[in-house]
Amino acid sequence: MQILDNIGCGASIISGTWALTAAHCVLASQELPNTHTNLRVGSSSRASGGVRLDVAQMIKHADFRISTDDADNDIGVIQASEPFPLGSNIQAVNLPADGYDAPACLPVTISGWGVTATEFNPVYLQRADMHVLDRDTCRYMMADFASVTLGMVCCAGDPTTAICYGDSGSPLVYGDMQIGVAYWTRPGCISTTSVYASVGNFRT
Repeated sequence: MQILDNIGCGASIISGTWALTAAHCVLASQELPNTHTNLRVGSSSRASGGVRLDVAQMIKHADFRISTDDADNDIGVIQASEPFPLGSNIQAVNLPADGYDAPACLPVTISGWGVTATEFNPVYLQRADMHVLDRDTCRYMMADFASVTLGMVCCAGDPTTAICYGDSGSPLVYGDMQIGVAYWTRPGCISTTSVYASVGNFRT
């Protein structure tokens, strides 16, 4: 799913009318005047196909802070103005139980329309396979840039598969369960490690 018009973010369907995304994507939508945000679902193309729906409301986590040295709670929800046309191409993702903390080495997949090494705005949805990184290791690796909290899950992989500009809000999944929401990595996106909001930590 894409959040269109004013920001380049991803999201995932979690029920008949609600989608999950990053709080900083919601904040960007709310702070830009005279814009009309809508959603595209059911297409792997950035600019065509699927169905476009208007947005009824967007809610970010009440304690979200955007400061890079103390960033946390980067999770939010979007309500579509009408039910998603669920079917073979448009489905809701499963969510983990409250308190679920993904174990190290768990194989996971990230998808999104973010910047790649060869395309600034890739036409088609991209994906990459990664694995969950032990949080203490992640804290050590990212300590010079930002704090890694219990509300975050880290993943590692080839440096060319880090999340990048335009991937924010996109889902990190293990099988058919979403465990993370794309959040941040190092400037320039050249990193073996990417950081996500932990869905299990915010399940309630």
